[in-house]
Amino acid sequence: MKITMRIIGLLIIALLQLYQVRAQKNVQTHLGNHEKRGDKLFHHFSYNQAIDAYTNALENKEDERIKLKIAECYRLLNDTKNTADWYSKVIENPEVISPIHKFYYAEALSSNGEYEKARFWYQEFCNEAKDDRRGMNKFQAVGNINKYYMDSAAYGIEKVDVNSELADFAPAYYQNGLVFVSERNTNGLVKSVYNRREQAFLDLFYTAFDENGNTTKPQKFHKKVNTKFHEGPVTFYNENRNIIFTRNNYYQGKERKSKDGINKLKLFSAERSPEGGWTNIQPLPFNNDEYSVGHPAISADGKRLYFSSDMPGGLGGTDIYVSNFENETWTAPVNLGPDINTEGNEMFPFLTEKNTLYFASNGWEGLGGLDIFKSEIVAEGFTPPYNIGHPINSRQDDFALAVNLEGTEGYFSSRRPGGIGDDDIYKVLFKHVTVETELMAEGAGTIATSHKVIVVDNITGRELPTYRENGKVVFHGTPGRSYQVIAIVNDSDIVRQDLTIEEGQKISGRKHVKLPFKYTADKNKVFFNDHKFQVFALNDLSETTAQVQVDDLEAKDLKLIEVGSGKETPFEFRDGEISFTGKPKSKYLLKLREDEKETDFFLIQAPDQGLDEAKISFPVVKGNKEEGPGATIVIVKNHEDSIQYFVASKDGKLETIPSLGQLPPETSTNLEGQGGVFVINNIYYDLDKYEIREDAEAELDKIIGLMKKYLNLQLVLTSHTDSRASNSYNDRLSKKRSMSVSQYLVKRQVQGSRITTNHHGEKELVNDCIDNNPCSEENHQLNRRTEFQLIINK
Repeated sequence: MKITMRIIGLLIIALLQLYQVRAQKNVQTHLGNHEKRGDKLFHHFSYNQAIDAYTNALENKEDERIKLKIAECYRLLNDTKNTADWYSKVIENPEVISPIHKFYYAEALSSNGEYEKARFWYQEFCNEAKDDRRGMNKFQAVGNINKYYMDSAAYGIEKVDVNSELADFAPAYYQNGLVFVSERNTNGLVKSVYNRREQAFLDLFYTAFDENGNTTKPQKFHKKVNTKFHEGPVTFYNENRNIIFTRNNYYQGKERKSKDGINKLKLFSAERSPEGGWTNIQPLPFNNDEYSVGHPAISADGKRLYFSSDMPGGLGGTDIYVSNFENETWTAPVNLGPDINTEGNEMFPFLTEKNTLYFASNGWEGLGGLDIFKSEIVAEGFTPPYNIGHPINSRQDDFALAVNLEGTEGYFSSRRPGGIGDDDIYKVLFKHVTVETELMAEGAGTIATSHKVIVVDNITGRELPTYRENGKVVFHGTPGRSYQVIAIVNDSDIVRQDLTIEEGQKISGRKHVKLPFKYTADKNKVFFNDHKFQVFALNDLSETTAQVQVDDLEAKDLKLIEVGSGKETPFEFRDGEISFTGKPKSKYLLKLREDEKETDFFLIQAPDQGLDEAKISFPVVKGNKEEGPGATIVIVKNHEDSIQYFVASKDGKLETIPSLGQLPPETSTNLEGQGGVFVINNIYYDLDKYEIREDAEAELDKIIGLMKKYLNLQLVLTSHTDSRASNSYNDRLSKKRSMSVSQYLVKRQVQGSRITTNHHGEKELVNDCIDNNPCSEENHQLNRRTEFQLIINK
């Protein structure tokens, strides 16, 4: 993995040991052998001088071990071009290369824009380090790099005048300006340096905004906070009267080191005095001499503190943790777990007032180096991290995003080409439109709490985050993009509306959308104002076939057949509903009898989970004769309120409503009126395994055939586990299962950009096989599954 100056010097990897220049010269004087001298310099983080020593050693002998050491030096210096060049000299030598070196090589190639080469080496890493999620994350990313450019119109990037020729990063809003971290030195003489970069230690600086909102000449922040060692990222709260900041382990004039002689990073708090200074500087209680903590971010109420640390027990190099302020102190930190953290580095958290967590990571999929991600904090935990894409993210390191209270702009750090120095600070303008939705119901007023609203981007197929505000559902859209707003009312009925945000829509303006429907309070059902959704026939219907009207049907007009046995199944037909008793895992074909001819009408699937005597009711939505056959909303519901929605368009395509967390996967489809019924079934896994079984390949090959034939299909797959083992372990196992399926499909030329993967661990069991509940292996097997949804891109 690429470890940048921020990770080494400031960011929690905590390899920094403080030495004066004269001590370094003493080390050099007493070393004779070039390679040993290089090793000693490397150990003291003097990577540039180590490269010189290793290069001299190569003049005496060709040794690929030494070449690898040079590659490592360049990697730790964040010089991706030389990293890739030196790795290429040794990468195919199994005697010196381990799997992680293949990952590092792929990372350097990715940062250099050589995505095809990077993809190959990520794949090699995946094959050898199957338990490391980074490989598959990055493999998928470089195979679908264009998806990170789809939201480019949502952001505007501006350079700011605050940058120097050295590193400037980690901006934080303070009063009418920014506090940021910088390597610049304003004393005239270098007070002290650290070996890795031979630059001045990092200090905090403040820049005020002028009347036009532009940054002004930076000044050192405050002498009580800045010391002769590193000061790093900060967070302010309580109307800027309190600060928590990062600093080397230096307190009350004393420096402390770990057992291996390294000065770690710690978090300190302070209070602003009436005169504007900072007093009562105190270390936080969870600081430790043996590991680092830093990069604080605090909630608006000052009660939750997020930060980065390399403390033991984490998932990767640096993880994000949270501590709560209780009883006048900070509680023991809790790791945010695999929903946020990876085997790589997660750092620089930032929390908005609406509980959006931004952070930087080099473990999730991205464009290269550190990328900025966002996740919504919800009741269940965190939504899957979403890469916010170009132009905020680039092939190089992008990190430390801070957003203003209005959510209209922010500042972030980047190492991208075209800057003034090492890391530079940039301004970002959010060009989104805030959209409000509500459901107006005849006879019932506004329905704000009895429905779930899903917003799907019609281009990417991604489900957007939403939040409730004043009884309305709100989301942020991008000018020029179209969305599908889907409301599921009373857990059984659907209202949906297409929404396009025009290019000229006012930035951050409110666009109010009503989703119209009629509400009948006595029956608690929803009927549509219009009839653009029609009754759908599975097959054997042509354009000349008359549209069936539900009002005209009687029970004698219908026939229900159990697929497989061919037996006719009794049913009831009342008020447009077909109700019958279905066997587990069985399929039923509803046929329409007309003039001594039978036409296949609907395919109905009973649940896989073994619900004996499951009662399935099938409401048929009234159609419109004049609009022709082939479009409907179809709802399948069993007595446990497990609901499956299908939408069929006029041209004969059947899709599931794209709710990524709620809907079952079984999808019957007759695409393009081909006359066949395609059923995509779950696939299953052996206990504690994520490899694709032979019996699953037939289902996956069926998906491949459909995806290749119908290029407007998107696939959503969600993997699960049984309840055995811990929640965190099962979460990781389900992620591996989704990765295995995605990798199987991508290897067979299904574009990764058409695949959305989800994983829920043991959160969505299909039966009562919970912990400590006796259960047969057959029933446990039903939970070890991957579910599929096919979605039509219109």
